[in-house]
Amino acid sequence: MSYKITVIEDNEPDVLLLEMALERAGLSYTLTTLRDGAEARNYFCSVAPDVPDLILMDMNLPKVDGMALLSLKDQCSSLAHVPVVVWSSVRSEQQIKKLESFQVERFITKPASLEEFLLIGKLVRELIEQVAAAPKGFGASL
Repeated sequence: MSYKITVIEDNEPDVLLLEMALERAGLSYTLTTLRDGAEARNYFCSVAPDVPDLILMDMNLPKVDGMALLSLKDQCSSLAHVPVVVWSSVRSEQQIKKLESFQVERFITKPASLEEFLLIGKLVRELIEQVAAAPKGFGASL
């Protein structure tokens, strides 16, 4: 099965490392890359026919920050059920507390080493396969 993943990330090397990690994990996927918060906002408002299976997003984005995007995502009925993995180079307790009010499946601190970064592919694969196998409908949860 091929999965649709949307990554919201302004750092091109991180996107390339993510692709390496997904390929290393053996995941069949199509990746939509959005480079800033404004581009993501427009995507969220128009995504209805091609809903992704997973959104992976940075919190520190130009133009519109990650918190504003999470709020907008929760307002879009076509995206409300799509799991989100947040990754950031900064991990603060204040940021974690803010994320608790949103439907965020995981928070990942961007790794410093290549080997650790490549493990993200395995995490994404496990999460996306878990979501695909989960019962759908009212009351379903991960």
